[in-house]
Amino acid sequence: MKIKNNGLRFLRILTLALALTFAIALFTMGDVEAKHWANDEINEWKNQGLLKNTNGDTLPTFRPDEKCTRAEFMAFINNMNDYTRTSDDVKKYKDVKANDWFYNTVAVALEAGYINGTGADTMDPNGNITREQAMTILTRISDAKTNKSAYVNAKDATTISAWAREGVSTCINEGFIAGYKGKINPLANITRAEAVVMLNRYLTDTRTFAIPGTYDLNDEKIGDMIVLTKDINFKNIRVKNSVLINKDIDGTVTFDKVDIDKDLNVNSGKLLFYDSNVYGKLELSNASLLVDKNASVYDVILKAGATLESELAEDDIIRDIKIDSSAKNKNVELKGDFNKVENEAEDVALKINGKIEELKTYEDMALKGRGSIDEIDRSRNVKIEVLDSRGHSEELDRYVDKISIDDDGLANKDRKNRRDRDELDYSSRDARDFERDFKYILEKDILKIDIDDQDDIEDARKAYDSLPSRERRRVDDDLYEKLEALEERLEALLDSESEKDRKNAKDFKEEYKDVLKLTVFSVDKDDKDRIERAIYKYENYPKSTRKLLELQKWHLDNLLKKLENKRDNRDNDRYSREARGYLDDYEDVLDLTKRNVRASDRRDVEKAIKAYEDLSIEARRELDREREHLKDLIVEISKEDKDYDEEIRKFRRDYRNILELREREVRRYDEDDIREALREFNRMSDEAQRKNFEDKEHLYNLLDAVNEL
Repeated sequence: MKIKNNGLRFLRILTLALALTFAIALFTMGDVEAKHWANDEINEWKNQGLLKNTNGDTLPTFRPDEKCTRAEFMAFINNMNDYTRTSDDVKKYKDVKANDWFYNTVAVALEAGYINGTGADTMDPNGNITREQAMTILTRISDAKTNKSAYVNAKDATTISAWAREGVSTCINEGFIAGYKGKINPLANITRAEAVVMLNRYLTDTRTFAIPGTYDLNDEKIGDMIVLTKDINFKNIRVKNSVLINKDIDGTVTFDKVDIDKDLNVNSGKLLFYDSNVYGKLELSNASLLVDKNASVYDVILKAGATLESELAEDDIIRDIKIDSSAKNKNVELKGDFNKVENEAEDVALKINGKIEELKTYEDMALKGRGSIDEIDRSRNVKIEVLDSRGHSEELDRYVDKISIDDDGLANKDRKNRRDRDELDYSSRDARDFERDFKYILEKDILKIDIDDQDDIEDARKAYDSLPSRERRRVDDDLYEKLEALEERLEALLDSESEKDRKNAKDFKEEYKDVLKLTVFSVDKDDKDRIERAIYKYENYPKSTRKLLELQKWHLDNLLKKLENKRDNRDNDRYSREARGYLDDYEDVLDLTKRNVRASDRRDVEKAIKAYEDLSIEARRELDREREHLKDLIVEISKEDKDYDEEIRKFRRDYRNILELREREVRRYDEDDIREALREFNRMSDEAQRKNFEDKEHLYNLLDAVNEL
C-alpha cells in the first residue's frame, strides 16, 4: 500500500513538470496589457485561434516584446493560411527532432515551400528571425506584384541586405510594413508583436503606409488603407473598403486615379485628389482637400478646421456638404463652387471663396470671405452674421436669402422669394413679429395687387391664424382690415382670371398635342425645335395660366433632357464599348427621373446599381453621372411614400366630400367649398401637387360644371 502511494505521488509530480516544461515553449494573452500598441491585433488572433501551434495546443504566455523565433514565425503563417500538409524533408534537419513541439510546424512550412534551411541539414528553429527575413517570407506567400525599388524610400535603405531588397520593396509598396519614423530596421530581430501586426495586415488586407514615396499598385484592389505620413503619392489603386489619413500629418498626400468604394477620413495634412472617386462619405477634420476637375466626391462632412477646395464647376460633382456639429465655435473654409451646404455646428465661422447654390443651417453661424450664396434656408430663430476683414459683424434679416460678401462684409442682399421658400413655422411668434414680417405686403396699394401676390397674402393669413389668441388681439386693427381687403381683392382677381387661364391652357394643349404625346422613348432630335417653341410659349403666359400647365411643362423638360442624354450616349469619344453596353442595357432605368420614379421601380434601379459596381474601373469613371442619378432615384423612392403620401392623404381626408362629387352632381352652393379645396391644394408642396395632379384637374372640372349652371 505504501509503494502504491509513492507511485501515485510520482505520477502527479511528473505530470506537473511536463505541463510546466510545455508552457515555457508556448504562449497565451495573459501578459498582454490593454495599453500595448499591438493589443488589438494580438487579441483578434487569439479569438480566431491563430495563436496555437500546429498540434492545436494553446500557448501559455505571449510575451509580445520578446524576439520571435523562426519556428514561431512558421507557426503563425501555418495557422494564418491553414496549411496542414507535411513534408518528409523535415527528417534531414538534425536540429529538428520528432519530439520537438515545432517538428510538425517545420514539416508543414517545408511542404508549403516558403521556408529554407540555414544549411544543408540545419533549420535553426530556435534562432531569432530578422525583420528583412520575415518580410521576404511574407512576400513568398502573398500574391502581390513584385517591386524592386521601393526599398530606396526607407531612411535606412543602405542597411538592407542585397538578397532581401526585392522582398522588402514589395512589402513596403503593398503596405504590409510600416516601420518607424521612415526606417524599417531590416537587420533587427522581429518581435512577436511586430510579427503578428505585419501578418495581420496581409490577412485582413489592411494596408498601412508610413514611408514617403510613390505607390503605384497598377489598379490592384485592396481592402482598407491607412496613411501615417506626408509626402506620399498613391496611383492606380481601388480600395474596396475605407481609407484613413491619420492625425499629425504636417504635409501633402496625393491620390491620383484612386477609387474608394466606401469612406475617406482625412484627419490632418493636405490631400490632393486628382482623377479619383469616393463613393461613400468623405470626412475632413483639421485638414484641407483639393478636388480637381476630373474627380468625383458625393457626400462631404466637414469638421473643425476643415478646408475644402474644388476646381469643379458642375453642380452635381460634390452633391452634399454637411458641417458637422463637432465644428462648434470653430472655422471651416470652402473654396470654389458648391451645390448644397448644410450646417449643424453652433456658432461655426464659414469662410467662402466662390459660390454656394444653397446654404441650409440649423444653428447660429457666421459668414466671411469673398463670394455669393444663391439661397439661404434657416430654421426658426437661427441667426446668421456676416463678418468683414476687421471682425465687424452684420446680422442678416430673416427674409434675406441671397447674398454676396467681400472683405468689407455684406456687399449685396436680396429678399426671399416667398413662392419658392419652404413654409415657416409661426407657432411661437408674436404680434410684433407678424407686423414686421408682413409689412411689405400689408402696406401695398390694393389697386396694385395682382395674381403674383397670392402666395404672400396667403402666407400672411396663415401667420395670423397661427398666432395665439392673445397675440391676435394685439395686431393693429387697421392692418387686419387691410389683410381682409387684400384677400377680397385677390379672390376677385382669381375669379376674373380663371376663365381666361383655362382657355389659354386648353388652347396650348390643343396647339401642342402632338408634342405632348411624345415619350422619352419616342422623342428624337427632329422634335427639339417644336419642344423649345412650346416651352417658349409656356414661359410667356401669366403665372396663373402656367399653374394650370405645370404638368405639361415638366413633361417638356423631360423630353429635352432625354435628347441631351441621347446625344451623350452616342458620343463614341466619351464612352468605351463597355460603358455604352451598360447604357443600352439599362436605358429604361436611366430614363427615369426623380419626378416620375415610383416605388415599383426599386428592383430595376437596384439591379442597375449592382451592374454598375461590377464594371471595370475605367467604365465606372465614365459613368459617374449615371451612378449618381441612380443613387438619387433610390433616395427619391425611399422618401416618396413617407414625405408626400401623408400630405396627399390629409388633403383627400379633409376634402373628401368635394372630391367624391361628380360633375353632374355639383350644385351652385358647392362653389365656395371647391374654391377652398383649390386654395388648400395650392398650399401643398410642389412634389405633392405634381403627384396628385388628378385631384386638381377634377376640382377645376367641378368648377367648370358650376359655372355652366
